Amino acid sequence: MYSQQNRGLPLRRLPTIGLLFSLAGLAASSPPRRPHSPEEAGRFRVTSDIVLVNATVMDAAGRPVVGLTQDHFRLFEYRTEAHIAYFGEEETPVSLVIVADTSGSMKGKLNVCALAAAELFRSILPDDEFALVTFADRPLVAEPWTKDDSKIRSALASAPAAGTTALFDAVQLGAQYASHGRNARKAVLVVSDGGDNHSRYSEGDVRRRIEELDLELYALNIGGSWFSEAEGWWGRAVLERLCEHASGRYVAVERLSELPAALRRISREIRSQYLLGYRPQRLDGAGCIHKVEVKVTPPNGMRRVTVRWRQNWREPN
Repeated sequence: MYSQQNRGLPLRRLPTIGLLFSLAGLAASSPPRRPHSPEEAGRFRVTSDIVLVNATVMDAAGRPVVGLTQDHFRLFEYRTEAHIAYFGEEETPVSLVIVADTSGSMKGKLNVCALAAAELFRSILPDDEFALVTFADRPLVAEPWTKDDSKIRSALASAPAAGTTALFDAVQLGAQYASHGRNARKAVLVVSDGGDNHSRYSEGDVRRRIEELDLELYALNIGGSWFSEAEGWWGRAVLERLCEHASGRYVAVERLSELPAALRRISREIRSQYLLGYRPQRLDGAGCIHKVEVKVTPPNGMRRVTVRWRQNWREPN
């Protein structure tokens, strides 16, 4: 049987749903072609009747399940099954913004985070690019777009840890910066150890912005904060909700020694996704929201899998 995550939350994306596939001149009766480029495969476009949904499938141990075929998937819009017109399991370049907490509670942790970040970059593609946003009282772009991951790790290791935590402002800036990345697929990874206590933006503001920009959101929460227990739990819950909304992944670790494994897990998930394409029942106009459900039948020998996808997508203006 399958297990569903992101229940009741607005879309990854479509996770990616996100993607109205740009196929200019495609007739409704013609078969969809495979995308010719990563840029074409990873973005939400307005000129087509094909919607692409990104889906991640995990086994009971939380590991990505690869090698599935189209027959393992079923896709529904408004509870009505839709024909899967396109199916693929492909790696495409990503523009990834790392949003790192440098508030006072992160003192003594940033250098460890920088060393562990090497695990995140082990499986990069030639066209991947990265940027670093750091935040305490306010967020700033500490390292602009680069293909050299050593610059990200160096900037993170040398960042001073002091001040309060403007988490929502930082995610907002990271999302905005990611939207200007060169690659069609864009993601934000938040690394923090607590909640928010110094932002102008709210959780709702961040959620809407991520949806508008069609981004993936991942978060790594490090335990052991000096924040109050209530604020710490609130911060974790907020990050988890935001990641679910964006069909990404929230991972919590209690010890710094667990960081490398957690980052490997996030890296695998970023790389291990399926792409499902379908034609909507109807297009009602700019701003209208479509609800989508993805179900997966586990392969032989596997009792249970979990599938994540963006449950809603909005017609563009």
